[in-house]
Amino acid sequence: MSSGMLCCDWVYGEGENDYLEVGALDYWDIYATVKALKPYTLDCKTKMQYHKAKGDTGKGFDVVKDAYDSALTAHTFFEGILQKMISRYKKEEYLGDQIDNQVR
Repeated sequence: MSSGMLCCDWVYGEGENDYLEVGALDYWDIYATVKALKPYTLDCKTKMQYHKAKGDTGKGFDVVKDAYDSALTAHTFFEGILQKMISRYKKEEYLGDQIDNQVR
């Protein structure tokens, strides 16, 4: 049984053919991405809080805030996919056990 694959396309325009198939990520690829994004997201948050505490409100703060927002969005996105993959795997494993028990 498999938890599936996440297929990625790069959409670079609005036309019907304005995309490029990039690849696919399996469970372990998603897991590694989530684990890598967690400390990065925390680091971005810490930098944002530091600049906010200093009273920086200029372009530098906007850059740091955008980095944090992007990291948080990516982390949340991939974490959600990971949870769906885990749930799918467990469901298929459970259904597979039920089928095996019926055959016996």
